[in-house]
Amino acid sequence: MKLQRIIHLLEDGRRKYVTHNGEIEKWTEVEIENLRANMARFGPAAYTADFARYGISARELRERYPDARIVRIAGFETEDHDLPLNSEIIF
Repeated sequence: MKLQRIIHLLEDGRRKYVTHNGEIEKWTEVEIENLRANMARFGPAAYTADFARYGISARELRERYPDARIVRIAGFETEDHDLPLNSEIIF
């Protein structure tokens, strides 16, 4: 099984690696399918504009951080975890 990276496609055209505690997460195909199902079920997730916070929806983030600018996730793509990092993608 080949591990993948998830790259969030942001509504403003930028791309961001999915990280947790400063580390890029490694995803299995089952986890990627679960992410697809959750996006279909709950809609797009979001970040605060400084990427300090992530929420399952823009509404949820707005409730928690009313003064923060919110960036929605429009979709995602994957790449092999073994590839070098792309410096044009936000870490």
